[in-house]
Amino acid sequence: MFFAVIPFTHSIGTEPLIYSWETLWEHIAEIGSIVEIPYGNKMEHGIIAKIYHDCPFSDLSEAFNRIKPIASIITEKQLLAPYQIDMIIYISQKYMIPVHRTLGIFLSRPILSRLEKKSYEPIEKKSIPTNTQIINQIHILKDAIVTPDVVEPYIQWNTVIILADDFALIPYTQKYHDNSQVLFLKNEMTDTRKAQAWIDIKNWVFPIIFWTRKILYYNLNQYQNIIYIEDSLGADYWHYPIRIRYNDILHTFHQANSSTSLRILTSVPTISTLTQFRHFDIQNITAN
Repeated sequence: MFFAVIPFTHSIGTEPLIYSWETLWEHIAEIGSIVEIPYGNKMEHGIIAKIYHDCPFSDLSEAFNRIKPIASIITEKQLLAPYQIDMIIYISQKYMIPVHRTLGIFLSRPILSRLEKKSYEPIEKKSIPTNTQIINQIHILKDAIVTPDVVEPYIQWNTVIILADDFALIPYTQKYHDNSQVLFLKNEMTDTRKAQAWIDIKNWVFPIIFWTRKILYYNLNQYQNIIYIEDSLGADYWHYPIRIRYNDILHTFHQANSSTSLRILTSVPTISTLTQFRHFDIQNITAN
């Protein structure tokens, strides 16, 4: 068997590296699992991006001479969902970022350090709910801004509400502060809190989450409804030295995760939103 692996600390391009494994172990390893791989004269960890039952290269003799074997399995647990791997590779190719650097955006060192310290035990394996009705919409609010009262009818079980910044969270924390089912997260969190947030989101501890656009990098496999509040004045986010547009991240998320409903609520839609999501059901609405 052969595996495409994204190393954590090194890469030479935008594509994962190919490694081999002599034993059939597809039942204990999956996309998103961590393995130990040789890289140059050293060993390092990487995440499985794709599994091949046959050699992905046409020249078998050259492939077997060049492809190195995986050294060991670090954890069989799935840290990233397959759709996240697709996002990582797409973003790397679109922005010409080394693929390990894009992986570092989705799975940062503080998160990995906490998981390694606890031998990956906090990660639970849960069945993923199936969304029987996919609803993709852009709702444009006329003559008003998107307030908590406007957003409330869209909130249901398994919902993530994405806001522009920490300041935009304030009215929602005031409205839902007594609800134990709701998790509020802020960008200005400690590394320990970010790692715990990663674990809580991966394990579906809270059925409703409010956060900013950074949550698009987290594993939202368990959440079937995404409410994205667009702010036309804050369309970009910097990952030095590359500027990645949030609309590209959202569009990539939607393309890679087709089982999740996505609703975009806005009072001033950007041209890129109307272009990238032109296949959505676009409606003008009024505040009650």
